[in-house]
Amino acid sequence: MGVLAVLLELQAIDTTIDQMRHRLSNLPETKNVEDAVGRQRGIDTQLRHAQTEAARLTSEISAGESRTQEIRQHLERLNRQMKTIIAPREAEALQHEIDILRSETSDIDDRGLAAMDELGTVESRIVELEKALDVAGGEVESARAAESATTTETRAAIDAQRLLRDAAAGDVSAVVLASYDTKRTQLAGVAVAQLSGLSCRGCHLDISRSEADQLGKMPEDERECPNCSRWLVL
Repeated sequence: MGVLAVLLELQAIDTTIDQMRHRLSNLPETKNVEDAVGRQRGIDTQLRHAQTEAARLTSEISAGESRTQEIRQHLERLNRQMKTIIAPREAEALQHEIDILRSETSDIDDRGLAAMDELGTVESRIVELEKALDVAGGEVESARAAESATTTETRAAIDAQRLLRDAAAGDVSAVVLASYDTKRTQLAGVAVAQLSGLSCRGCHLDISRSEADQLGKMPEDERECPNCSRWLVL
């Protein structure tokens, strides 16, 4: 087998390796991991917001209860004081203060009930989000396991192709291999092409019959397409 025919086989192996490397860099399983992690982060963000809101409502309810307790103690003192007052004007002023405090208590109670209702809703939401976060975590683990399995499989396939490449390149000189690698880099991965009739299958342009005859008389490593400079297998 001629050296160019060997390089053509080597090129097929290199193309397969390139395709596998490209696949390794663009695994759908990797996209699945990114999507799963994105969903997990989104749920986690919602959960943290809900927990922050629950803490705010709890603090609001606690502050209202403390204020209500202060008002009740104050009302007890005012009611006791009311029993000792004789002057109508003082009694009226004291009653006005009592009414204001009772109104404030009523407002606090209303706000507290509303906050408790809202807190119940938020706490239910937190439970839902915690369950969703557990599910999302499982999806991330599954996606990563699938990515790892496909990555391992693809890398093993690349290693197998490399062994084939080493075997195919064993009888090719280092100089020719270096020229081959240079051509592949410069010519979009195709250093060697088959001449089909008078058409180069690398650039898909025709050569003349005289050019084809002349190529047949040249050493293999000099048989280049006059149009694209790829080696031609005759």
